[in-house]
Amino acid sequence: MSMNGKRALILGAGRVVGPYLLRQLHSDGYRSEILSRSRPAWLDDGSSVWIPFDATRPAVWTAPPGALIVSLLPLWLLPPLLPRLGRAARLVAFSSSSALSYANSSDPDEQTLGARLRHAELQVIAGAVRAKLPYHILRPTLTYGGGTDSNLSAVLRFVDEFGFFPIAGAGRGLRQPVHAEDLAIAAIAVTRSRAAEGGVFELAGGETLRFRLMVQRTIEQSGRQARLVSLPPALLRLGFRLFGGSLREHYSPGLFARMNQDQAFSIEPARKAFGYAPRALNLRPEDFAERRLVPEQSKPVVRRLLRQI
Repeated sequence: MSMNGKRALILGAGRVVGPYLLRQLHSDGYRSEILSRSRPAWLDDGSSVWIPFDATRPAVWTAPPGALIVSLLPLWLLPPLLPRLGRAARLVAFSSSSALSYANSSDPDEQTLGARLRHAELQVIAGAVRAKLPYHILRPTLTYGGGTDSNLSAVLRFVDEFGFFPIAGAGRGLRQPVHAEDLAIAAIAVTRSRAAEGGVFELAGGETLRFRLMVQRTIEQSGRQARLVSLPPALLRLGFRLFGGSLREHYSPGLFARMNQDQAFSIEPARKAFGYAPRALNLRPEDFAERRLVPEQSKPVVRRLLRQI
């Protein structure tokens, strides 16, 4: 137990923000417990308590009194758990900016995901209000960090395998990549602000870049060399029509369209409410995906990762 007795529970640990969040909680004096199906690979022995937990089958579990709950679960898994959180002190729930950016996607699956997130947010808000549980909902944009994310690290994995990166047209869509550590800092800072209580906040990075420039900077900062190959969006759409059976299994049909669509949000509400101040895109060595040739059997994995960009 920490000196001041503060206790935090992290629900789910699969997201890249997990290890950064754990460090921030410890720095802030919390004793942390991680509840997830499997033990996180990044969890050091003795640094925290891991409790096996299946959010879809929580059995008789209830949150301990006075604990801070930070949910990294897919948001739609959280509403059924809310009656079990009534004794907690506060809830910080991670959603995604996809709740907004996928609303008008050309991909029906992405539209469904966006609608699912928005519905889950409403359920979380209603459930927290019923339980009289103070809450905050955070919507990160394109997240990177630690070399394990499915966004900028996916770009580097693709480059390592193929030696180039495809760009639809000019790749002019705006992006705001946000480092996972900045999200972890925000998750603690938001709990200290009365003005942030009951808020839903977009958490973008500190720099807005065109998609093409974001990819170029990512490649350059990792020390790699690779060409960006611009292809007409119409040609890519034709490829999907001709080879849709194989490509659609691994790629989102909306991927190439999104390269030229803006996905930018204002961080001003978060800045005013709890001092949110994210960094510009500046990858550190620990943020690089491991440089290696990807074996043939892992190509579908790389393609699946590109669905997230």
